[in-house]
Amino acid sequence: MSVSIRYPARYARRSAVEGGSRRVCARFHAESTRDGVHSHGIGLIPRFIEYVTKGWVDVNASPESVHALGAIEVLDGRIGIGVINALHATERAVELAKEHGMRLVALCDTTHAGSFALVYRAHHRRAHGWIFI
Repeated sequence: MSVSIRYPARYARRSAVEGGSRRVCARFHAESTRDGVHSHGIGLIPRFIEYVTKGWVDVNASPESVHALGAIEVLDGRIGIGVINALHATERAVELAKEHGMRLVALCDTTHAGSFALVYRAHHRRAHGWIFI
């Protein structure tokens, strides 16, 4: 199945999501639909826009570290976009695992990350040899 990311990107413009975040959200929705996870695909976009409109998702929020101790870190997602927060937490885990050999990153106060785990874990496993749980 071929799903263009142009449709979700165009639709996501209505949500006030800007630039790179819009492209990331569109990509994850399109890939979820392509991969058969329709409940988290492009059909989820209208609900996402509703949540942004109601103020339940802060499209301008960025996760921040609130606790760090060696190989363990807790990030506060500040009710930001779940996929963006999960992407940040995953990249942070990879970056710091190189230093400690392993890394445990917890993410709190975020919104739903959709099918992020399916798409991103598989990508990183193939590209970098990392294991995500």
